[in-house]
Amino acid sequence: MEQFEFVPDSTELVLSWMSKLDEASDGWMNLLPGLTDGSTRASTGLFGGFSALIGQPTTMSTMGTYLPPKRSSQPGVGASIGLLHPCGSHGMGQLSRAGLDTPPTWKVRQDHSRRGIVLELPPGTLHSDAAAWLIEACTLLCRVQLTGSWQAVVYRPQMKIVG
Repeated sequence: MEQFEFVPDSTELVLSWMSKLDEASDGWMNLLPGLTDGSTRASTGLFGGFSALIGQPTTMSTMGTYLPPKRSSQPGVGASIGLLHPCGSHGMGQLSRAGLDTPPTWKVRQDHSRRGIVLELPPGTLHSDAAAWLIEACTLLCRVQLTGSWQAVVYRPQMKIVG
């Protein structure tokens, strides 16, 4: 696992890790907004924000996730991005009303009150577009005051041992 801080105007390291995850077709990255003192955050493990399903306290924060395309995916299937948020059902509608839509080629695979939003991106989607959308969506749906800094938590691909 690799962790680092960044600000939305400087996402070079985020984009670099997206490329590395794509090359490996493995791992994932969570993007978490910096929260003011006393605010709660979702768990950062893969699907860790689903803690509400197992009786953990609900968060008022958001978390974006980037999953690279898998080598075994069907042709024409790219990366996926996800967004856990505290806003209940129809998160995509809330984002649209706030002025944030997705490109027409992005497919909404899930928009659920507890499991969040999952979007399937077409191959060739720019990492900068995916990261910018996640950061903006997380900001719009967060229900606590943000600091302006962000944290990325990268769950690196499994090391392949040859020999």
